[in-house]
Amino acid sequence: MEKKLRIFLTLLSIVLISITTKAQTNYYVSATDGDNLSDGLSAATAKATITAAVNAASTGDIIHIGAGTYVQSSTIQLNKSVTLKPVGIAGSVTIQTSGSAYLFLVTAPQVSIRDLVITKTDDSPSHNLIGVQASNFELAGCTISGQYAMTGGNVSRALEISGGLTGLNIHDNTIYNLRQPGYINNNVTGTIANNHVYGTRGWVLLSDCSISFTGNQWGSGANANYYDIAILNAAVNKYTDIAAVSATNNNANIENQHSSYGAPVLSIVYVDASYAGTTKNGSVRDPYATITQAIPRVATGGKIIVAPGTYTGNITINKQGISLLSTGGASVTHINSTVIGLNTVALSSGTNNVTIGAPGKGFTITGFDSNGSSETGAVYLLGSHTNIRIEGNEIVANGEHGIGSNFNTAIDNIIINQNTFSGKTFAGAEPGGCGSTGQFVAGNNIPRQLVVLGGSNTVTNSKNVSFTNNRVIGTTGG
Repeated sequence: MEKKLRIFLTLLSIVLISITTKAQTNYYVSATDGDNLSDGLSAATAKATITAAVNAASTGDIIHIGAGTYVQSSTIQLNKSVTLKPVGIAGSVTIQTSGSAYLFLVTAPQVSIRDLVITKTDDSPSHNLIGVQASNFELAGCTISGQYAMTGGNVSRALEISGGLTGLNIHDNTIYNLRQPGYINNNVTGTIANNHVYGTRGWVLLSDCSISFTGNQWGSGANANYYDIAILNAAVNKYTDIAAVSATNNNANIENQHSSYGAPVLSIVYVDASYAGTTKNGSVRDPYATITQAIPRVATGGKIIVAPGTYTGNITINKQGISLLSTGGASVTHINSTVIGLNTVALSSGTNNVTIGAPGKGFTITGFDSNGSSETGAVYLLGSHTNIRIEGNEIVANGEHGIGSNFNTAIDNIIINQNTFSGKTFAGAEPGGCGSTGQFVAGNNIPRQLVVLGGSNTVTNSKNVSFTNNRVIGTTGG
């Protein structure tokens, strides 16, 4: 009896498993010879429309779409966990859409859309192509484009992601000529990786999301995005290091609008003295006209990228970890001062991990004579600093130091490499005396040092100063 009971229970469990599990079914769609009255279970009996195949499918099924162009005028409801993919190679299926209704509305979890070409054929005022309202959604290997003009006001998006979703996985897609590749609402988690996005205003997400951006690529020149990623203000800011996110995404231009910054900050700020546009906000499409404007705009650890030109003004760098770089090099990018008693480029005390220039990306930085009343330089380190790199520049003394730092202050790991030091540390043809006596008397013309970093007559707080591969051709005496 006991043996018969065990056999019965075993058979019952097999029956229950067979009832509760279902084999994955493949459905087929053909743009040329499909028929919605067919069962869709083979290429020979394919459905004519994607909607018909989705309606016939069940959770876990795969819908294979035959090569061709499909013009879709109504929303395809993805209300079951299915996968959509071409029968053949990636890109062999094009779906055209227009108007304002969703092309796809995803309301079931674990939906996957792969390797399709989706084209918005008009520039209607508002159109979200794929609405995602369920978790664990995947968009992979697709090409999605529209007719958006960068100066237009119409809103078209490849994706609109509802708040609170998890498991978002957007990877290996190309998205262009839409206002946004995607708008991601509050508290969404997931990954956006290895996509190529251009001709848009960038991904938009709320600052309380936990989206990992990795390996994404962006347009340049005429195809540049306005921003690559824009982070909107929410209660929590989970993107406190946008410079690091930029670095892992091919120098993405990221704006973080969180209220804790006071004003929005950028991972990369662009400057171009020749830009004639009326809007100037530091983006690659609307750069600032001056470097001074860029300093408060750049995020900690970010970059200021300067186009060729002459920039007049006194620059004080007070942001940690930033890099000031030119695109054309020192021969065509000049920073000049016109104010007596001010440094041309100064680092405020305690500002660390700063880079000024790089090989082929430096500046010609020219000082301005302070008339002897105070000690200044073309480049000057005010107070204490660590991890400063000054490289690839021509630093021109003009009556004061070429480069200097405050007397007897702590400086550590200062790298001065591949610069040219030129000019004169006094005014006129000849200096007016020598030595330290009277060097701070107004009107004196006692020459300064061309290069002077740290030290004192009794104790030094200067260490790990590396001065290598520099050309010193300036004049420091008569």
